[in-house]
Amino acid sequence: MKFISLCCCLLFALVASSQKSFDLTGSLPGKNNIKVELLRDPYGATFVLGSDTVRNGSFHIVCPVDEISLVSIAIHEGKMRSTYNVVLEPAKVTFKMMEDKHTEIDGGKYNQEILGYQKLPAFKKADATFRSLTSGGNIGSLKGTDKEWDAIQLFVEKDAVMSGYLLGKMNNSKDPRTQVMAAIMLSLQPDAEKAIQVVDKAAVQLGEKSHLITAARELKRQQDEMVKHRKDYMTGQQYINFKAATIAGDSIALRNVVETNKYTLVQFWASWCIPCRKEIPLLKKLYTNYHGNGLAIMSFSLDDNKNNWSKASQIENMNWTNVSDLKALGGAVARAYNISSIPANVIIDQHGNIVASNLTGDDIENKVKQLMQ
Repeated sequence: MKFISLCCCLLFALVASSQKSFDLTGSLPGKNNIKVELLRDPYGATFVLGSDTVRNGSFHIVCPVDEISLVSIAIHEGKMRSTYNVVLEPAKVTFKMMEDKHTEIDGGKYNQEILGYQKLPAFKKADATFRSLTSGGNIGSLKGTDKEWDAIQLFVEKDAVMSGYLLGKMNNSKDPRTQVMAAIMLSLQPDAEKAIQVVDKAAVQLGEKSHLITAARELKRQQDEMVKHRKDYMTGQQYINFKAATIAGDSIALRNVVETNKYTLVQFWASWCIPCRKEIPLLKKLYTNYHGNGLAIMSFSLDDNKNNWSKASQIENMNWTNVSDLKALGGAVARAYNISSIPANVIIDQHGNIVASNLTGDDIENKVKQLMQ
């Protein structure tokens, strides 16, 4: 009887152990002798949860699940490393890469919940067209061609589908894990404060030491540090005048705009910058509300392809001054305003003083409201 009881206990332990394992089978057709790792990166130190070497196009990684959380599959090919989101959970999951580098993940409750946008018809269609056009996702291969714009727009469409799906999960799911994972994959955007409220609420159930909560907190901390470093970088300085051309070819001087308006918001953007284009509806709102009271906006594109700039401008339908030197980040204007990443901006008063710089989201709106009172 003791022997039977011991066997039953061992069997139960084995079953319990198997239920706590993440079993990942991967397919990488045509690949051999390359390293694949399962990584947890809480926006700081990276932990290797498991690894395998691809043999005849396949790999297999099994590791314990200490907590259901977002991790990544890292595929190493020489000096190149590609990473793909996956959810660590007690389940058997398959990862498959197609010839065009499109990937699919099947299995597991949370993997289907969080990565479900990948199977939406709109996403699949945009992704398939994008990968076909770019030979696997490399927009750089189309640099300077008319097809570069098509690839940019498809990339924007993919992001819109993914973001909309994840926002729905973050705002409407009843599962705190799903909500926090969606918030992290959205990089806590478009509304960081709302995302953190979701994280705070989930932390009551998951605990502050949860990998998910820790990752979300660290992501927010790093974002705040970056904003703090960039915010008000040029505040208090005198603006630097420049001349640039509109799409129609007319030369516009910033000085003329500054001297004829109470405040001028110069917004640096580009057709390929998704956060920049997502910010345009806010600029439209501010322009509608305050242009009559003396607010001007000048958009300066950091594109180097006029076709891309023109097409994006047409879609976004900006009804304020829109100029560019078509020299991207290497132009004199970008250097003068120390632009290393976008979106970026400065707000200039009528006397030429920069009163704010590199504000984002609600901070832009609040600052404009304050100035226009």
